[in-house]
Amino acid sequence: AHFYLLPPLVAQPATPGEFDGEQKPTVEICELVENACGPVIAHFSRKGGTGEEAIKVDVSNGRYFVNWNTQHCRTGGCTLDPAKFYRVRFLLAGLELGHADLDVVSRPQDIRSATTGEFIPLVDGKLLQIRFRLEHGIKLVNHAQQAANAARFHPNSVRYGDRGTKPATGRSGSATLAARALLNKDGTTDIEVTTGTLDAATAPPGNLDHVQLKALEEDGDALWTRNYTALTAGGAWQASTPILGRGVGFQVQANVTGIDANRTDVVTVQGTVARRPDLTVENLTHPAEAQLHASVMISATVREVNGDVGAAGNCNLYVDGARVDQALGIWVDAGDVVSCAFSHRFTTTGTKALEVRMEGVVPGDDDLANNGAMGTITAVDGSDFSYWAYAWDRDYENTFASAYKVERTRSDDPTYRYYYESTVKNGHESFHDQGHSLSGWMSREVTFPLTRGELTAASGGTTRQAVTFDDLAADYTSSVRYGSWSQRESCASRWMTDAGGRGSFQLCAGSHGYDGDIPQSYTRLDYVRWAGAITYYSEQMLRVISTPENRDESYVWTGNYSDEAGTQPPAALSAVYVLTVVLKDTPIGGSTTTYSMNPGIVLSPIYDYSWDNPYRCNMGIDTYGPYVTTWESCGGKKGYYRSNSGSTSDAGRVTP
Repeated sequence: AHFYLLPPLVAQPATPGEFDGEQKPTVEICELVENACGPVIAHFSRKGGTGEEAIKVDVSNGRYFVNWNTQHCRTGGCTLDPAKFYRVRFLLAGLELGHADLDVVSRPQDIRSATTGEFIPLVDGKLLQIRFRLEHGIKLVNHAQQAANAARFHPNSVRYGDRGTKPATGRSGSATLAARALLNKDGTTDIEVTTGTLDAATAPPGNLDHVQLKALEEDGDALWTRNYTALTAGGAWQASTPILGRGVGFQVQANVTGIDANRTDVVTVQGTVARRPDLTVENLTHPAEAQLHASVMISATVREVNGDVGAAGNCNLYVDGARVDQALGIWVDAGDVVSCAFSHRFTTTGTKALEVRMEGVVPGDDDLANNGAMGTITAVDGSDFSYWAYAWDRDYENTFASAYKVERTRSDDPTYRYYYESTVKNGHESFHDQGHSLSGWMSREVTFPLTRGELTAASGGTTRQAVTFDDLAADYTSSVRYGSWSQRESCASRWMTDAGGRGSFQLCAGSHGYDGDIPQSYTRLDYVRWAGAITYYSEQMLRVISTPENRDESYVWTGNYSDEAGTQPPAALSAVYVLTVVLKDTPIGGSTTTYSMNPGIVLSPIYDYSWDNPYRCNMGIDTYGPYVTTWESCGGKKGYYRSNSGSTSDAGRVTP
């Protein structure tokens, strides 16, 4: 759509759209081999081409044009072979707009014998006038590359792992029961019971007529029993109690009606109390500046810190208080770390407030105060060739032991006694994550396909990642127009997997502006190595990675360190982390321009502390009304938390 061949190649077509004279198309002629392009014999661009001919713009007639003297080929003088067919390809950012096939004849009188229905006749040695039209609204997609990107994706509805404490489940007849007990930071424990699936949006079947809750000793005997009768709220029930601690066993027995006809099903389940999940948003990563109207990559890590149960929720990006992007239904396994990746375009200049926030957490978040991370970014309209780089490395280890004993009596009731004693419980908690982000921008436009792209990451003299791309073509190119303002942009996205983990490289180039003004050209790149177990991609991020037909749903993830990725969590970074990006742009008929960035990031300790608390016990007596509680709490732990990070910014280098 919005691309037209013009006379003399074809008859004059109807062209209802608005002419776009700001594009940078290329034209190439190749030998046609089995209906595909073979050896290229001629090239043309806006800057030059074969026989020193360049593509020109005829604004008054709404067309692009270039003349090819068929006696001139890329290698010099040549003679076309009448026994062969040739193809003229019209390209934007290395993506094909369309093509025309030529049937070469030796003499003008032989044109009648040419296959004029499918091929355009061309007399060898004559001038071929190539005319074509481009209009606003063009969109081209490299479906093969985007399908390759999409092949790494998994829908957010599929959990990458679930190693936390599971709900207790049981069955009697056709009736099923699921129950869990989650300990809150205020010391209360929430008991949830359902005849369906916990956290499901649909109402569970049947009715829970009676629920019996027991706290269990280590040997399975009941510490205490509570009965809840005459219930009429359907197949879901919940209650809160202050006397169930972490690791305490519990038993739920429920009478269920309305599922098996004329029968009351009695279902019993047993489980243990776990801490409610606590998701915290950390490491909001973004450049200090963003090019106006150019997509910028923003990311953050989300960690589950309590270590018992995983949680799902929505990872949202806010700009100046308004939600602009989202990754819905992400899952963070117990004690794990994941990344959220966003993409955003700023349409006005100035300093913007950023926030990444976890919302709608299920089964509920233990501490809402740590569910967001904030920062600022400045949107600019044009800047010098420059970059901003950031890297971090975090390591946490904790080994602990705990025990608890409590006895509660009532001064007005000698028969009342509650007693609970846990044996010594040992545990180990740990996480290790690291990543980097390099963002570069400049007020000039590179030309796709780039001759070469090189990306490396090194730490302590050891190369962590080394990737090269030759003939780096765009994944998509598009042009839009709103009133008197227009923009065109081409982008390439690539995924990288090696022993250092999984990373992403995104390069976008284009221009924008109002009619009558000089268009503002730009190039923006982001080179990111993702942190955590997996990366979730937001709605906007996914739009520049894959087309809708190449993915199953709008929200997906990829693994960073897994058997699937063939990688393992990386070794700790050294004090200096070096990133290198080299781009080589060789326009047709022009000389090579090399753009390079080579930031050395000095990592400094942000947190570096350890603890070694010997096992000890504290005792006390609390009195509340008639209740007298005697308690003894014992514990000890040993571990460390180290977090090193650093950032740097500077001008890049341009070498013709």
